Amino acid sequence: SGFSLTTPEGKPVNVLVQHEKYCFSYKATFNEETGHINFGIGIITEKGMGVSWKLYPGKLKYIHDFIHQGESVIVRWQFMCLFMPGTYFINTGIRRWRQEDEELLFKGAEIFAFRVLGNKKDVGGIFDTGLTADIKIC
Repeated sequence: SGFSLTTPEGKPVNVLVQHEKYCFSYKATFNEETGHINFGIGIITEKGMGVSWKLYPGKLKYIHDFIHQGESVIVRWQFMCLFMPGTYFINTGIRRWRQEDEELLFKGAEIFAFRVLGNKKDVGGIFDTGLTADIKIC
């Protein structure tokens, strides 16, 4: 619950500026005692194409802290906005390792939308890679 996208100073935003840093965070409250969990985030385009994702602490890695029923974890993801202008959605997930396999505890599909400002007339793609050009007439 409490999904938010903010500047590093904590100001809530949903319109982002290229090459600025942002923080996406949420609070997960657990209904049962658990351990061996990890957290995931994914960013997708309006058409559903995945453009960036990450797991914490990593793929098939889990935090070792034991979480009691009713306790909460605040998850903060920091990132640099390198996206081209457009609208994007954030997906989240919480998994735990249980009896030789992962179990999905929570899936938040397209739980948060944000827009990246900019002029699409002379750019395209998904990421701003900082393309520059110079020419030399020979």
